[in-house]
Amino acid sequence: MKILREKRNLSRGKAILFGLKSRSRSIGMARSLAKTCSILAVDSARTVAGLTLRLAIFYPISFLRRTIRFLRRCLSGGSGESGSLAT
Repeated sequence: MKILREKRNLSRGKAILFGLKSRSRSIGMARSLAKTCSILAVDSARTVAGLTLRLAIFYPISFLRRTIRFLRRCLSGGSGESGSLAT
């Protein structure tokens, strides 16, 4: 997929169709269609897993880190905001 998209400059849909057609010559259309569906299912699962991890782990940790940093600045007598215009 990566080679087709980067070196041959194909869109994702055209790369999928290219794989479907090239596999159908060797293993038949039904098996090629099943193989393409399984590839798409794995790719979708990978995308969903990455998004889930980002939403469940990365964003909350980032939010906590920024909150702690903000509270430390407030408690240490800082302005709480960097770059404030108050004099």
